[in-house]
Amino acid sequence: MLRISLTLIAATGLLAAGVRAQPAASNPDGAQAVRIPRPPTPAEYVDRPKARGPTYDLAVEAALEAINHCKADNQDISVQVTDSAGEIVVLISPNAAGMRSLRLLKGKAVTPYMTGKPSSAARDLARTDTVIANRIAGDVAVGYPGSVPIIVGNEMIGAITVSGSQNNTDEVCANAGLSKIRARLK
Repeated sequence: MLRISLTLIAATGLLAAGVRAQPAASNPDGAQAVRIPRPPTPAEYVDRPKARGPTYDLAVEAALEAINHCKADNQDISVQVTDSAGEIVVLISPNAAGMRSLRLLKGKAVTPYMTGKPSSAARDLARTDTVIANRIAGDVAVGYPGSVPIIVGNEMIGAITVSGSQNNTDEVCANAGLSKIRARLK
C-alpha cells in the first residue's frame, strides 16, 4: 500500500513538472497586452437616454440637505436619489454612515415606486395589498420609513431615500432634501 502511495505521489510530481505557465500575449511591438476586466457596455445602453428625474445638480443638493438635516440631530445617514426608472442619480454615503444603511436603501425605495406614496405607508398598505405584504415578507426594508416620492405635477419622477438614523428620522431627512429642491423641479 505504501509502495502504491509513493508511486502515485511520484507520478503526480512528474505530471506537475510538465505543466508550464503560458506566456502572456504581447503586441507586435513587444509591449504587454492590456487586459480588459470586462466586456464593453452594449451599444443599446450607451446611447439610451436617461429616464425623467431630478437633474444631477438638484439630486446632489437634495442629498446633501438630507445629510445635513440628519447631521444636525447627530445622525449619520446614506442617501440615494433615483429617477423615474428607479436608477440611481446620486448616492452619497459619508464615512460615518454604517454599511447597513446602504443595504436598506434599495428596499426602502420599493414602496414609492409601487404606490407613489412614502415608504412609511407600506405597513398600512400591506394590510389590504398582498403584493406589498409579500414584498415586505421578502425584504423587511420595504416596510421601513425613509423614502419619499419626487412628484412633479401628477407624475412621479423619482424618489429620495434615506437610511441610517438611529431615531427613525430617515423620512424627515428625506423630506428636508425634497423641500430644498421642490420648487425647482421640472
